[in-house]
Amino acid sequence: QPRASKQSDTSVICNLSALERKTWAAIREEILQQGGEAVASLELMEAAVVTLSLEDWDAPSDLADILNAVRLGGDNHPCLRYYDKVLNLVVFRNSTAGMVFEHSAVDGMVAALVTERVYRLSETVDLNLVLHDTENTSKSATVNNVCPNALPFPLQGISTPQR
Repeated sequence: QPRASKQSDTSVICNLSALERKTWAAIREEILQQGGEAVASLELMEAAVVTLSLEDWDAPSDLADILNAVRLGGDNHPCLRYYDKVLNLVVFRNSTAGMVFEHSAVDGMVAALVTERVYRLSETVDLNLVLHDTENTSKSATVNNVCPNALPFPLQGISTPQR
């Protein structure tokens, strides 16, 4: 299973977005001034409508633990929530899913609409047909597998708070 290198560890930028706003703003500005791959990755994240966190571990079984894992990540797992995004959709390996979203009225409406659309899609898609229907697939057709890749965030020279 693909893993991000230390230089491409997206959890670092996610953790920075959880800092006090002025601290995060100063670090973000430093990243933008440094330029390079980190800026391109940051701009891509900021332009996205939603942050999708695909967790490679199963969600906990207890509801309270699931809610905490959706919001904060797991104890022994990196937190992949980008708190500068209005909506973070989190999907665990066992298909449990949840969302983290801003709490203003307008943002809540967006979250409700996204939730409704994702739910309707999940209830209407027959994954067996998608994954196993070779009868209706042309022999010459190629299937493009979309595999998400970690965004590179080389942050050498960026001053970050020590814990």
